[in-house]
Amino acid sequence: MMIDSLWQDIQYGFVQMTRRFKLSLAIIFCIALGIGPNTTLFSMFNSLLLNEPAVMAPEQLVSIHKYRPGKEGLPTFTYPDLVDFNDQVSQLEGILGFSYQSASVSMPEGPEMLPVEMATSNFFDLLGVQPLYGETFHRQTSQAPGSMPVVVLSYSFWQQRFAEDKSVVGRKIKLNGSDMTIIGVMPADFTGALGAFGSKMWLPMVMMNIIDPDSPARLISRNDNWIIPVARLAENATLESVNQEMATIDSKLQAQYPETNEGNTHRAVPYSNIPFIPETARSMVVFGASLVVGLILLVACSSVAALLLSRATERRQEISVRLALGAPRYRVVRQLMIENLMLALVASVVGFIFSLWAVVVFKQSLPAEIPFQLSLDPSLDANMLLYTLGAAFLSSLLFGLVPALQATKTDLFSALKEQPQAGGTQVQSSKLRSFFLITQFSLSVFLLVIAGLTIKGLHNSVNINPGFDAANLLTFKTDLSLYGYLDDEKTAYSQRLNHELASLAGVESVVISRTPPMSGDKTATLVSSFNDAMEAGEETRTFYSIITPGYFATIGAKLLRGREFTLDDQSYLSPKVIINQAMAKTLFVGTDAMGKYLSIPSSDDAFEIIAIAENIANSSIGSMDEPYMYIPLGQRFDHGLVYVVRTEQDPALLIDNVKAKIAELNPDIALNMIETMTDTVSRSLFSLRALAIATSGLGLLALLLATIGTYGVVSYSVKLRQHEIGVRLSLGAQPRALVFMLMSSGLKLIIIGCVLGLGLSFVAGELLSPMLSGVGPRDPLVFILVPLFMLSLSCLAIYFPARKTSRVDPMLALRYE
Repeated sequence: MMIDSLWQDIQYGFVQMTRRFKLSLAIIFCIALGIGPNTTLFSMFNSLLLNEPAVMAPEQLVSIHKYRPGKEGLPTFTYPDLVDFNDQVSQLEGILGFSYQSASVSMPEGPEMLPVEMATSNFFDLLGVQPLYGETFHRQTSQAPGSMPVVVLSYSFWQQRFAEDKSVVGRKIKLNGSDMTIIGVMPADFTGALGAFGSKMWLPMVMMNIIDPDSPARLISRNDNWIIPVARLAENATLESVNQEMATIDSKLQAQYPETNEGNTHRAVPYSNIPFIPETARSMVVFGASLVVGLILLVACSSVAALLLSRATERRQEISVRLALGAPRYRVVRQLMIENLMLALVASVVGFIFSLWAVVVFKQSLPAEIPFQLSLDPSLDANMLLYTLGAAFLSSLLFGLVPALQATKTDLFSALKEQPQAGGTQVQSSKLRSFFLITQFSLSVFLLVIAGLTIKGLHNSVNINPGFDAANLLTFKTDLSLYGYLDDEKTAYSQRLNHELASLAGVESVVISRTPPMSGDKTATLVSSFNDAMEAGEETRTFYSIITPGYFATIGAKLLRGREFTLDDQSYLSPKVIINQAMAKTLFVGTDAMGKYLSIPSSDDAFEIIAIAENIANSSIGSMDEPYMYIPLGQRFDHGLVYVVRTEQDPALLIDNVKAKIAELNPDIALNMIETMTDTVSRSLFSLRALAIATSGLGLLALLLATIGTYGVVSYSVKLRQHEIGVRLSLGAQPRALVFMLMSSGLKLIIIGCVLGLGLSFVAGELLSPMLSGVGPRDPLVFILVPLFMLSLSCLAIYFPARKTSRVDPMLALRYE
């Protein structure tokens, strides 16, 4: 019986959807706009946080966090500690480790810098995965450094670069100029131990000397925490038993290696797909993003609730007849809620389709230099299905329950006579409409103010003077250490490359820097200033870069006083340094910094200040006021240096020529991030630009939804007052005066919503202020323009239905009773 009545409700709901087709489309459109961003966000969270990796028994995996005194636990391990724990632990089947790195891979098109993953020899065995073709490296194989020159390819890399050639197994491939043997290809669904964070290929960790030759101590150092650990529980083991055993092992290691392990502890925690992001930060990001898209859904539901209330009069007589014939109120409410749920389900499908497109766009917009392969899968799995159904059910409750209860709380006598509702019911309905209208506009103003602040911050960042001339600059990075170059060989190669690049037609100058402008990289050290008696003062943390002579002229930066470095300054016999304005003001308050000396912990010498440079955006736009110093590149060439080329024309036109010159010197050397400086600046603004696009898009969605809701509320309100309007018209009232009267009543509610929205924006602006370049959290321009814009649009939404009603025939309006 219950099933039959539910089926009848579904059939009747379908009839109502088709009978009121335009209203149904409007509701589906609004709810889809609200559910779409929520589904998109959940799709990303599902891939990054909820989806288990394609491994054996993923529920048995745990993350291992290292705790230091006074610091939050992080998923890090040193290689020697990892070996010791694996030798002694019994409550775990083992602990695997991996690390994201980059390597120069020789491909037919030329060498490329690609993300690779260094993994311990027990990596694949503990995960319980088998290769699609070939084999993997195993725990019983040799652990001697450099003893396993093999590589396992990911499915996507094998598919894209080897055209699914099965004979690739056994073939040689060059990484950083060294031959490696391809021994296997992994299945398509395997991306690694962290699910969404994958790599192009996996190498044994004992081959770290090939990937990072400048850090040979990584396999023996107990200070270098560079490994991300994941463990598998032994049979019948629990987190508690594991942690008890790990505490015992920690105590032994602390006693054995007090200089490096004192105070360090390791604990097993529930497995996480993103262990390297602290739980607090992860929770804040999830909460903040969920709050914003949740507000969009709330605005959508408020708008739809207003639409349902605005059309409730069309069904008053139908509902009253059913109630008068003895239908229980809950039965009528259930019928209305099933209709709402059907609309919400259709909207959820539309929202899910939108999320598929949005995730693809997001993946395509990610910067190319991230050190891992991000695998976002927006497909419909069990989590997505449950969320989509849950979003449909929740939205139907949010937008449908109150109108359904209000529609069934009616004066039967008035409804059956097709008269206006009784006073009490009408007042309650009016209060509900007012509440929905205020809610829509307060949330819409809030989202639009946040969008305005981020857009203005982005505009300021784009147009701010970075302190250098970004036009006609080309940059690229190469690391000679990866190819086994010794110090003298690095010097000879760099000098020859400088000469070859400078000889290219259209090149004005070439310089080298560890961290060129807008690179996003920072290297810090402690410095202190000497007084006149050559006594060192208090140490201050500052950032620095290593540069070659002519650096400031090449990048178009100004030296306020002093001179550039010369070749003579590259000698360690008389160390020189250039500082920026911010550092001069920090270390030399009230005195002239020129000719003074600095002490740097890494050197026993005193560095003479020979120039003061204008502040520039060294790592990002927001870093212009940070203390910064420049040290001449000495006879020992540092690894990972960036070449900066000043050109006479569009630097993009010289990229092929630069690659050809480098290939002539060494065809195995890959360039990392060769790009124009204008592209570098644009890439540095990715996070702020993404935030501006997201907030402005959501703000416009909220604006559209609020406008639709306002139109619906006003249409319903003036329809209720049709008899009153007819009386006023028949007594000689002017249509213009009636329009003003109707608009003023609606604008009062909108003004209240704007004030509440501005109040919310005051609080949120403080949280966003660190990301806003030159924009205050209470920027008057944004806080004035947004409400004015909202009020202007609201006037239009109110004006048209008000004008239509003011032009009605008084006789028809009087017959409304």
